[in-house]
This record gives sequence, C-alpha cells and structure tokens, in this order.
Amino acid sequence: MIAFENLEVRYAGSAVPALKGLSLSLDRGIVGLLGPNGAGKSTLLKALLGLLIPSRGSGTVLGVALGATEAARLRARIGYMPEYDALIEDASAYEQVAFWGELSGLAPEAARDRAHEVLYFVGLDESRYRPVSGYSTGMRQRVKLAQALVHSPELIFLDEPTNGLDPDGRRRMLDLVLRVHAELGTGVILASHLLGDVERVADQLVILDQGQIKAAGSMAGLRKALSKRVELRFLDPLDAAQESRIQRAESEVEVWRSLVPGNAFRTDRPSPFMESLFGATWPDRVKTTPDAPLVGADGVTYRVRSRILHHQERLGWYERDDDTQPGHRGFLAGWTVGLGMDNAAESARIQTLLRSWGADVESWGTVPPREGPYPSVLLWAREPSILSVWREDDLLRRRPRWIQIGGPTTEGPHARLEPGASEDGLRHLLEKLLSRR
Repeated sequence: MIAFENLEVRYAGSAVPALKGLSLSLDRGIVGLLGPNGAGKSTLLKALLGLLIPSRGSGTVLGVALGATEAARLRARIGYMPEYDALIEDASAYEQVAFWGELSGLAPEAARDRAHEVLYFVGLDESRYRPVSGYSTGMRQRVKLAQALVHSPELIFLDEPTNGLDPDGRRRMLDLVLRVHAELGTGVILASHLLGDVERVADQLVILDQGQIKAAGSMAGLRKALSKRVELRFLDPLDAAQESRIQRAESEVEVWRSLVPGNAFRTDRPSPFMESLFGATWPDRVKTTPDAPLVGADGVTYRVRSRILHHQERLGWYERDDDTQPGHRGFLAGWTVGLGMDNAAESARIQTLLRSWGADVESWGTVPPREGPYPSVLLWAREPSILSVWREDDLLRRRPRWIQIGGPTTEGPHARLEPGASEDGLRHLLEKLLSRR
C-alpha cells in the first residue's frame, strides 16, 4: 500500500528536517500513526499526498512514486480528512460534500448522488440540508470524513479524526473508521496522539517522535516486543525483591513512554515538563495522596494512577480526567438539544449552560423544520407550532420532550419557561423533562 526509504522532508528556512530518514513498508489495513504533537505525523501525511516534496529519499503510494508526474492524479484515489476545520459555514453539508466530489473528479450528477450516500453512511442524512454553522463538533468531524469518502478512494488519510470530541463522540467516530475498512474495503492511515484511539482500531502501528520512527509493526507484535525491553538500574541498598520490582517497572515505563510520550512518570525522576504543568512539589503530593487528582497549570484536572516502585517512590501515569472537563460529562451527557431563539445574548447564555451540563447543542435558528427527526430535547423561544420532539427510543414510548420559552400559554405535553429563566430553574425543568417514563 505504502513504502518509503530514507525519506526526509525539510521545511524552508529550517535547519532541522521535519522527517529524518524514514524507511518503512505498510500493508493494506488500518495503520495507526502515533506520536505526540509535533512528532511529524501531519508532515508525513502531506508528503504522502504530494503536498510536500521530499528533500531526500524515495517512496511509493498505491504503486505511484512520490514526486512523479502522475502523483497529482493519485489524489483522485486518496481521501484526506484534515485536522483543522475548513468548512463553509453558510453552506449545507450536502452542498459541500457534492462540491468536494466534483473537485475530486466526479461528474456533477455523480457527485450529488455520492454526497447523499456518504452522508447517510456517516449518520448525517437527516441533517444534510442544514448549514454547518449549526453543527456540533462531532457532526462537523463527520462532514470532513464524508468529503474524504465521497469519491470512493482506495486509501484515506485521517489526521486527528477525534480532535475536540468527547468520549462518546470519539467512540462513534472510531466505529465509523472501523466500518470504512470493513464495509468499504478502504485502506486507512489514522494519525493520532491518543494511544486509546489507535489501539481500538489499528492492526498496524507506527510510532513517530521528533521526526523519526521509534517503532513499527503489527499491534500485537509491538506489544510483545516492547514488553521485553528491560533497563537495569542498581540502587543501593535494595534487596532481591526490590530489584525484581525495579526490573519489571523499567519494562513498564519504557512501554508507556514509547506509546504515550510524556504521560508516564517516576517520582524519583521528575521531568521538567511535569514540574511546569503541576509545580515542583508534584512528586510529594503523589507520594502522600497517590489517588488524588492533579490540577495542571492549564486548568485541566488529571487522573493519576500509580503504585509503589521502591521505598516511598512511585511509578505510574497521568491522563486528562474527561469527567471533569466542561461539556464532557453531566446530566445531559449523551443528549442532543436543539435551540432556537431570536435573542442572541440569551441564546449564547443557554448554550453555555447546556454544554456545561454535557449536551450536544444544535442551533435551529428561530423556526424549526416541520419534518423530523428532531433532537432529544428542543428549547424554542417562538410561538409554538404543531411540533413534537422525540428521541429514537422515545418513538416506542410516545414521550415528547420540548420546552417553550415565553410566548402564549398553550396546552400540551411540553414544559414552559419564562424568558430569562435562572440556571437552577432551567436545570430543574430539564431534569424533570428527562425523567419522564
């Protein structure tokens, strides 16, 4: 599928190459490209796409040599989902995906047909005619995946596809990645700095750091090989049992540092990065209260897991505690809320509250469509029309869930709030609405 030898890429004006002498051959499947930010993942993808010209070495993608005259036509056989947003805010998902299909070489009619198909595949068929400005982060990521698939490529490059997603959104995106390979037969190169994402979907793994390949091979083979790497350090005085624990610990920390750069730690060897993130006293805090979370200088709470290494020193790792991040968890986690209000300031206030409670918020403008499906909950600040709001599992139980804010008093199975409702009032009403059986 892809092969390169002694590949080097250098940016203009930089004395240090971004990629240094990479040699590798990758078979068709799902390949995880793992490494911290700045490791060279995006640079490698752009070089394989022909967007960057190697300064040294050679390579082939789907049998076409990098830098060859026919390399530009290779893009018709490859899909690319970039890390950063490049969506047209006032255009619908359908319009954009069809447009990208034409850019990839499809005839206009074929591009329109394929746009319907891939938007259905990624789960946006019912939202495809809405402007993407009202899409959640997860929906925007799925639009980017759809445009990468619209021209039926043989191979797709996914650059940080779960970027900005909460745990449930990450799970759904990774399920789609697995389906892309299993159902469409498309090869996948997935670049990520998250070990959990790569482990879940990849059958091959490439670990990049500072522009160099640190390890490569099958996922199972790498786990087995890395588990045998042991570095012995003799500390006096230690008894035989302590020496044995040190050997096992060194093996573990090497694996962690290879797969999750920067997240493994030893309290007897504090790193400058952890001191800058948690302060100079973090080793003492971990030794005193091992299970207590650490709050970083970035304002994020990190979960800490560790065990005794020797004496009072500990070995472990830390990771972002998603349960503490705004919008990741809360009583609305897993719910979608459609919000239609003509008061911009009040709309922004309520959106902030909904996201802090874990909701996936969709902006519906001031008039919701008359045809479903609707979000799980609708908050609507205009005169109500004949409208019910359902979730998929509500259809069997006939449980409408919607809130009218202001407007005339009407009868019906909905809730009502006055404009300017307090945070506690809105939360109480939503909790009551969601508790209906």
